[in-house]
Amino acid sequence: MYIILVLFIADAKVQYNDYKQCVTVNINSKTIVTVDPAIPATQALRKYIETVPRHAVDLLDAICDSVDDGMFIKKHRKAQKSKTHREEP
Repeated sequence: MYIILVLFIADAKVQYNDYKQCVTVNINSKTIVTVDPAIPATQALRKYIETVPRHAVDLLDAICDSVDDGMFIKKHRKAQKSKTHREEP
């Protein structure tokens, strides 16, 4: 069972971190975080989350299928699949 928590984050810096090789979010004293905001979009987001694949490769496949970008997506999809196969016992 998964607990679905919706966060509304305002005034946060999102950037790619070369060292960690992923996207990071930095917050400061101006950042406002609202947990489960009482707005219609929260319920719509919860319904969407329930339909999304939970496994990382499934999620990557869903993203790749929805984006029409040839070589870039195919390259990362292949790399993710080979990485997953290496990690499995």
